[in-house]
Amino acid sequence: MSAQPSSEATPASTDLGSTNTLDEQALVGSLLWLRGPELDSVRAMFNRDDLANPRHQVVLDLIDACIAADIPTDPATALHVARTTGLVSGYRLGQLGTLLIELHGAIAHPRWAHIYATAVVEASTRRAIQRSAQRLEQAAAAEDFTDALATVTDQ
Repeated sequence: MSAQPSSEATPASTDLGSTNTLDEQALVGSLLWLRGPELDSVRAMFNRDDLANPRHQVVLDLIDACIAADIPTDPATALHVARTTGLVSGYRLGQLGTLLIELHGAIAHPRWAHIYATAVVEASTRRAIQRSAQRLEQAAAAEDFTDALATVTDQ
């Protein structure tokens, strides 16, 4: 296993998709370093759906599988879990390996994971508010009140 990352910020790759945020990347990367109660505490702060990037959700699924099996959450173990459980297969294993290494090295320091988790939850809440605002705008533009009510309540 490699040494802990330095306390200096390292530049993060931004080619993981338009839904990527640096806080999200740092949070998932932190989970690949943390162990025991620290890991459990940070993981309890957010839900899978708080992550906007589907790739990060897959990595979180692997981390959760590691936690459930009481094994380390480092990139090599997460990749092994992906291979043995079938959560990721085929050519995507190589892509996953690259992503795991990028996430593992993309954090300033894992001790700030709780700060990253707070930022991710805040961003998730903002996205939910934006979706609700869009539905309200659609409802306000509807000519029929019944259609407007359906627009707001159905989603």
